[in-house]
Amino acid sequence: MSNYTKSTNFATKDALPSGDPLKIVKGTEIDTEFNNIATAVATKADTASPTLTSPTLVTPALGTPSSGVLTNATGLPLTTGITGILPIANGGTNATTASDARTSLDVPSNTGTGASGTWGISITGNAATASNGGVTSVNGSTGAVTLDIVPSSITAIGSILLVANTTTSNYLPGNTIAGSSLYYPTTITQVTTFVFTEGTSTLPTTAFRANLTTIDLMTVSQRNTSGNTGYTVPGGHTALSGTWRVLSIGLARSSSYDSTYNTTSSISNYLFAQRIS
Repeated sequence: MSNYTKSTNFATKDALPSGDPLKIVKGTEIDTEFNNIATAVATKADTASPTLTSPTLVTPALGTPSSGVLTNATGLPLTTGITGILPIANGGTNATTASDARTSLDVPSNTGTGASGTWGISITGNAATASNGGVTSVNGSTGAVTLDIVPSSITAIGSILLVANTTTSNYLPGNTIAGSSLYYPTTITQVTTFVFTEGTSTLPTTAFRANLTTIDLMTVSQRNTSGNTGYTVPGGHTALSGTWRVLSIGLARSSSYDSTYNTTSSISNYLFAQRIS
C-alpha cells in the first residue's frame, strides 16, 4: 500500500521566464503523474465498505461494528469486554447474580456455615434431607430416622463375618489381613455335640469345638486328616477375597500330629473381620 508521490512540481514552472525550456509542460510529465496517482489509488482501501486483506491495525478506534468474528482474538477482558448473559448451553449460568445462577442451575443456597434448601442426594436410589440438626428425613419419611445400610452380599465391602484365621500370625483389632487367608463356613454336614462342616465320622472331618447346650460361641474349629499332613484349612469353608480389618483378637493357626493314630489335627481360630476393599 503506497502513498501518492508527486514527480513534477508544476507550480515552479510559473516563475520561469518565457522561452525557458523547463517552462514547458511535457506530456511525459503529465503521464508520470497520472501513473503515480493510479498506483496509489489501486493500493488504497475505499472508505465505503472496504475489503482489507490481513491488515495490521495499530490502536484503531473501531467504533461499534455491525458484525465481526473473533475466533482467534485474545486479550479480551472478561469483566469489561463482555456484556449480556451467557446461556447454560454455552457454559454459562444464564444469570447475572449468584442467586439467579443457583436458581438457574437448581443449586440450593448456602447461608452462614450450613446449606439451606433441599438437596437431592441419590444413595442407592434413596434420597436424604439434612439440616443443622442432622438427618431429618429419609426417602420422604420423617421422625426418628434409622439408616440400614446392607451390603449386597455377605462377602461384599462392608460385610462383617466370623472367619477362620489360617495364618501363623496373631491379630489385634484394627489390623488388616488379606481375604485369601480367611475362610468362612459354607456347609453343615451334621449337628450333634459338635457342628460339622466337613464329614461326620470318616476322615477328613472338620468340626467346631462348641458346647451347644450352653450356646458357646463357635470360635475354634478342628480338622482331622489321615497321615502327617501338617496344617490344612478347615473343610466346608470358602476363602474370601479383598482386604479385611480385624475387629476382635484372632489367634494364629496350629497343628499337631498323633503318631499313635497317624492323624493330624489342624486348629483354626476364628475372628470377626470387616471387608474394607
